Amino acid sequence: MYDLHLHSIYSDGINTVDDIVKNIFNLNLQGFSLTDHDTINGIKEAIELSKKYKLDFIPGVEFSVTIDNKEVHILGYYIDIHNKDINDLIKIAKENRIIRTKKIIEKLSNLNINIRQDEIEQYSSKDIVSRSHLAQILVDKKICSSIKEAFEKYLGNDGLAYVKKTSISYTDIINTIKKSGGVSILAHPGDIGDDSIVYDIIMNGIDGLEIINSKHSLEQIEKYYNISSKFNLIQTCGSDCHGKVINNYKYIGKFTLNNKNIKRIKALHKIRTRGI
Repeated sequence: MYDLHLHSIYSDGINTVDDIVKNIFNLNLQGFSLTDHDTINGIKEAIELSKKYKLDFIPGVEFSVTIDNKEVHILGYYIDIHNKDINDLIKIAKENRIIRTKKIIEKLSNLNINIRQDEIEQYSSKDIVSRSHLAQILVDKKICSSIKEAFEKYLGNDGLAYVKKTSISYTDIINTIKKSGGVSILAHPGDIGDDSIVYDIIMNGIDGLEIINSKHSLEQIEKYYNISSKFNLIQTCGSDCHGKVINNYKYIGKFTLNNKNIKRIKALHKIRTRGI
């Protein structure tokens, strides 16, 4: 069994890569993927630690785009960290994040909410800053009582400090993942809130859907299982763990994928890299 959706301190998670690998090992899983947002900086570390613990590691990444004002996440598995096109895509995504963060901070400042750069650096120990980091700052400053309130009042689509994401084309993301030998998966489609977008992405060549995710209800799991079966897509599963304990429940390794679909991912990766 594999947990294919995990975040570390290299993006908006709170676990180190070492923590993640040890957790996966202690849970007796066969393998996992590290899928940090818009960065592959933790991949080399994960590769070395996976060798140490004899775990099967699948290099991954999670790209974010905006489609019709809806946030959409695309997972890439078997990412070649040396591939120029993948690295160019990540560079653009990071630059867009920096621009967006600055604009959000400016909007918050106009609302008499001041967040300094050194404060942000305390929450984001690496080079990726997300709205989740900003939300936690708002909670710790007692401006909001919860992460949920921070998004609803300030950072979400209808929030006072919302800034639309400057997006890379999702078709460019899918095609770049494929051309680099990777496998593209639409993450937690139930979170999008608009199945017409899901169908558009399917029609434009996504390899699979993430069926089981900690965010999905049983109804959503059944719906996307049926949709993915109809189009013969790869069906994946992942905890989407960022390291926090929610309702006394730690998600890492609790939503895992079977070997049948792992074999499909591996086979498609093999075809794209070796032409077999």
